[in-house]
Amino acid sequence: YRVGGGSNDAPRDALLDAKRAVRMVKQNAARWGVASEHLGVIGYSAGSHLALNLAGTFDAGDASASDPIEKQSSRPAFVGSMSTWADYSANSPFTFPDGVPSVYFCHAEDDTLAPIALARTVDMQIRAKGGTTQLDFYKTGGHSTCHPGDPKMEGHDWPNKFWPWVQSVLQ
Repeated sequence: YRVGGGSNDAPRDALLDAKRAVRMVKQNAARWGVASEHLGVIGYSAGSHLALNLAGTFDAGDASASDPIEKQSSRPAFVGSMSTWADYSANSPFTFPDGVPSVYFCHAEDDTLAPIALARTVDMQIRAKGGTTQLDFYKTGGHSTCHPGDPKMEGHDWPNKFWPWVQSVLQ
């Protein structure tokens, strides 16, 4: 959903946009009243795929860039991965560096669009790199379990678990 400058490679463009968004908020943090060291990203389904790609490919910024935004790091402080998705596959396409951000997972065991095995595999990958995770898994709810607006949905209360987790990882 780029505005200008895109290519025919949507995953590449989305990742560049995510990095740019993190950098832009960090560059403007003081003016916008944001604690840049607490800036995180949350994604649902395909958005979780993007958030995890960002967690795996963040960079420190380009100190020699003429654009001050590009000098900022693209590393988020944390990631929320809701209904972790990777093109319907249970196999992880992600790689993570040392220093990977902490990741919170919300997922239903009966999700047939995004197999829960993927979230479990990504969790193990992050832990293997020394990262911290929180698994918030529900028996039912399918691919919609992380929608907080439906009080009948088993996973509707994930924000009540997510916010204390965020506060603990940001300390």
